[in-house]
Amino acid sequence: MIYNRHKTIAKNTHQEITHKYKNTMTRQELIETLQPIVRRSFSDPNLLITDDLTPANTPAWTSLSFTQLLTEIENQFGIKFGMLELLQMQNMGSIVDKTLSHLS
Repeated sequence: MIYNRHKTIAKNTHQEITHKYKNTMTRQELIETLQPIVRRSFSDPNLLITDDLTPANTPAWTSLSFTQLLTEIENQFGIKFGMLELLQMQNMGSIVDKTLSHLS
């Protein structure tokens, strides 16, 4: 019984978060919202989001920091990325686009 109650609360919270951002955010606004998340995930207070930001040109981009980034994005916006989406995320531009697609 407790599990079902927590599951319902989590579902309602997820819906509230998604509704808060749904259809209201431009790509630029999303980038501005993601900027502190990216900096925190990669432990780089000066890192700027660009579409071509990749593991190859970002030394702090490790599998752990990438996982932390995606987890923070999912929590911030109340979304969940699918396995295929994760495999398609090759650079920051694709991460921004996939996030935006969940919000539209």
